[in-house]
Amino acid sequence: FDELEQTVWSGTRLQVTRVPAVTTDDVKAMILNGSLSVDANLIDHCTLACPMHHRQGDLLVSEVAVTLSHLKAAEMAAASGAEHALILEDDVHPYRSLLAEVPEVLHAAPANWTALQMITTSSLGLLQLASTQAMFSSWKPRFYSMAAYMLSRRGMDDLQRMYGNRSFTRPANSTEGAGALQTESLVF
Repeated sequence: FDELEQTVWSGTRLQVTRVPAVTTDDVKAMILNGSLSVDANLIDHCTLACPMHHRQGDLLVSEVAVTLSHLKAAEMAAASGAEHALILEDDVHPYRSLLAEVPEVLHAAPANWTALQMITTSSLGLLQLASTQAMFSSWKPRFYSMAAYMLSRRGMDDLQRMYGNRSFTRPANSTEGAGALQTESLVF
């Protein structure tokens, strides 16, 4: 985090905040005290491949903890008054060039954007984006990664409005089953 704190954009030092993660124990306590509602059968470990248990309506408690941690980061950014938030997983170490290009990315971003994914783990997604030579591409399912992304103020507010009550219900037409409640589906 030290390197991030030294980053300056247009004369403004970047505000860096380490957000404490929501733990699986936190999730279980929230379920018990009624402050969290999840439309899924919460499980502690997988016995099947994730897409299979998601289709059955199962969701790992750890997946819920990750979702809540990301929502917590968005809420903290919104509460700080930030117009934009760059959210990074704690094991992501961005290149200085990425950090230097953030103002250009924000300037060129599509009108009314709410979330910009900064990293993908999908080789197909990378190939498709590289073949278009476009700076931005519409988000596509399964091209996601929560490792690094930006939220606009509107994106932060939308997340708070939709999930601030900590009630997570699967969309009726979702083919992903409980997987529709993972962080990526909520943010993007």
